[in-house]
Amino acid sequence: MNKRLWLLLESEIKKLQILKSYSVKYDVSVFHMRINLGG
Repeated sequence: MNKRLWLLLESEIKKLQILKSYSVKYDVSVFHMRINLGG
């Protein structure tokens, strides 16, 4: 397999993992905000 292609794929996977962890943190904070507001 092409090494450059593999590096590109790897960086895309890292980006996705970062986005995933951010969205999870966001969901959790929104959830807590709703509880705190009594919503």
